[in-house]
Amino acid sequence: MNKATKSFGRGWVRRGFWFFVFAWMGALGFASSAKVAYVASRDYFPTVQRELDRARSSVTVCLYLYVLRPNQFESLVFQLTRSLIRARDRGVRVEVFLDQNIDFVGGDSLPLAGKNAAAVLYLKSNNIPVFFDSPSTLTHAKTVIIDSETVLLGSSNWTDSALRDNVETNVLVRSPSFADEVLTAIRARAWTPPSADQVDPGVPIAVDFLRDKDLFGRMVSVADNRALDTALFLAREQTLVSSPTFSVPYEGLADYLGITSLGVHGARRQINKTLAKLQNRYGVIEARTGYGKDAGITLFMPNDGPWVRIPSSYWTLGWNRRLSFAGKALFLMSLGESEFSPVRPRWSRSREGLARRYHCSSWFITQGTMDLRRNNLLEVEYAPFNSNDPAPRHPAFYTPNELYDPAELDRAMEALRAVHGPEKVARAQEAVGVVFEDSDLNGIKTLIDLENQFGVPSIQAALTRISQKNPDNPRRTIAYLIAIIRESQNDR
Repeated sequence: MNKATKSFGRGWVRRGFWFFVFAWMGALGFASSAKVAYVASRDYFPTVQRELDRARSSVTVCLYLYVLRPNQFESLVFQLTRSLIRARDRGVRVEVFLDQNIDFVGGDSLPLAGKNAAAVLYLKSNNIPVFFDSPSTLTHAKTVIIDSETVLLGSSNWTDSALRDNVETNVLVRSPSFADEVLTAIRARAWTPPSADQVDPGVPIAVDFLRDKDLFGRMVSVADNRALDTALFLAREQTLVSSPTFSVPYEGLADYLGITSLGVHGARRQINKTLAKLQNRYGVIEARTGYGKDAGITLFMPNDGPWVRIPSSYWTLGWNRRLSFAGKALFLMSLGESEFSPVRPRWSRSREGLARRYHCSSWFITQGTMDLRRNNLLEVEYAPFNSNDPAPRHPAFYTPNELYDPAELDRAMEALRAVHGPEKVARAQEAVGVVFEDSDLNGIKTLIDLENQFGVPSIQAALTRISQKNPDNPRRTIAYLIAIIRESQNDR
């Protein structure tokens, strides 16, 4: 983020902070009967929980950070969240107002784009109204108002670090007039319900899982595709139900794994074998199986941070089936590398370094990279190579692309075939395949146009020339292929 953007962000922090401070000071000036008590750092959590559990009519929460850690059901933040849900169950009107901005100074060990998304999704799934501020403002308040009378405010966000470790300063104020002033100040801001793309935190997977040689490393080293697919499926189910223990219908898991053709009993046997492997070999689940019953699962995947998040579109768009095993594995590695790269989303690491980190072979890294490139999910910038230079070659740079709908690409290809004929489209696809851009629709269209202009022999001559370059040659790209074709015409 550039200096101007940082300055803008800091300005909004100052304005947002002092906006609420002045409101509170003004209210206290008119509330001489207010009862005010200091709340020490370690007293904040029990104080909030006590007041939430006593709420009779209303609870309003306004926070900058509300970091609900995935799968950490004993965390203090999760316990406060459960207190909100219990209040709602008692008939208390509960509402939550949150900041939606990216944090420009970092914090709480999380990349904070979408920092409150997991909390929003969990609250919405439990029918608690949630609202975001506008993108141009930064709400820095940390305030809880209960029964239009009790206000707890100060420096504490709802994060585990704030509740357990940080030195924070908070006060508890009991005054209906003060509570009314603070509520008025909060509601005067522009708030909107979060959109669907703002509340998809994806499925969290701990980096410890991906870098453990006995977990992800063992799965990729022995090509245990079904175990990895099932582990990710169970992680997704756990996220949806927000509980470490849940049941899984065999029919749904069989469909997900693509083994329904085995029949009900055959698919069930294969699933039980995989569940037993995840329990006994990998130690990530406890499975309870029985005839005619859904499988009962308790998931023990590593749950210490840091995390990567698999987008829900990985499943909804069918990439779990479309990618090869190496492609799926490299997709997960790329998520991890990109998330913590200083130049995210771009990242850089040598194949050998990736192989060591994720306990697999360099060949496996190459296969996965090629699969993602061919599916237009990863851009690779290879460093120049000079055989006369004794210095080691620099690692490539990788840029992940957004997951797209493969069905839309298939429909676009059918439309091209209808216009240009299947043979011409097939030749263009073969051409872009030489540079590992098989799913680049714009590249395919460009190659069709070039064939129309210069003819098939010109395209074939350029393909022969570029095919002689190594796959990791920085010039084996679609841009260079097009340049060769055009250059050959200029030389005539």
